[in-house]
Amino acid sequence: MSKLWFKTNRVVVRDFDRELIKDIILYRNDLEWMKYQGFKGFTYGEYCTAILALSDITDGLQLAMVNDENQLIGDLYLKADGTTLRFGYTINKSFSRQGITYEVCSKLFEWAKENGYQKMVAGVDPANIPSINLLKKLKMTEVNNSVEEIIYEVSL
Repeated sequence: MSKLWFKTNRVVVRDFDRELIKDIILYRNDLEWMKYQGFKGFTYGEYCTAILALSDITDGLQLAMVNDENQLIGDLYLKADGTTLRFGYTINKSFSRQGITYEVCSKLFEWAKENGYQKMVAGVDPANIPSINLLKKLKMTEVNNSVEEIIYEVSL
């Protein structure tokens, strides 16, 4: 049984299992949709190795975002460093533009605060305007800007 991390009205965030790995390929290997992501274009076996091997939040975790039908609608990356939690997100194109990522990230911030984290940090490709807009909507502030990545953070 997969560990449940938290729930929103429409999404359950839980550990990945082998069954969901086949579904991550549907969006992670759509190279046009994933143009701003680094983690893409792998085989089933490579995704299994990369995702299922991660088991500790201090090393980094990839979590599944599923709906009531247990469909994989996206994934969430978490990596803790002391009281700072770095996060990243990816949504299946079929579920984009529905407010799901905002809903999940808002609940993630609540979960993080309840679990002793004091700061959230996210990096984004400077050309990824939808993601930048989401981070701003989450009241995150730009703290560092480079050609490869803009870093946003918010205190909890």
